[in-house]
Amino acid sequence: MKKLHEVEAVMLECANLLLVYFSYVETINRFDKQAATRFDLFRWRIQIRVLENDLILRLCRLDDDDRTQHSLREALRSSRSSLPSAEAQSIEKRLKAYRRLVNPLKTKARNYYLAHLNKEAGVPKATDANELLENLEKQIADVVEIVDLMAGEGEPIKYILRAGSQERELDLRQELLNSTN
Repeated sequence: MKKLHEVEAVMLECANLLLVYFSYVETINRFDKQAATRFDLFRWRIQIRVLENDLILRLCRLDDDDRTQHSLREALRSSRSSLPSAEAQSIEKRLKAYRRLVNPLKTKARNYYLAHLNKEAGVPKATDANELLENLEKQIADVVEIVDLMAGEGEPIKYILRAGSQERELDLRQELLNSTN
């Protein structure tokens, strides 16, 4: 099946989302707190915050409702005619569930201190970030599954990272699954 432009756009965004998530997890897991200086710890925390902010923005923009923007909804609109009716309705239900799942990120993070700077917004506390990101893996996994359904290939899309000829090839979907187990 020929992929539609909108579906290709969300597939690319999904690949970028998985890449940033992989970087986020690796940044957390590979930091040696015992050997770190205070400046190292400071820089590490900034790196984590930047990656969290990027993940939040990516997850939120996939839920955009503007017809002039690439999003999961636009991808479904463009591919609906090529999908069986029951499948399109199933994807629509998944999108509604995803919208409910990502709504706290939109209202408490993106709209409050990322995309806009609310006059009452302060620097988010670590506990706030933990609360906002507790469903992060589920949100990313949902996006990956929804994009799979829209692509309509019957098999999961492969998101492979080839950093170079000397490094092992990474399956970013598998890395996500490994982090959730």
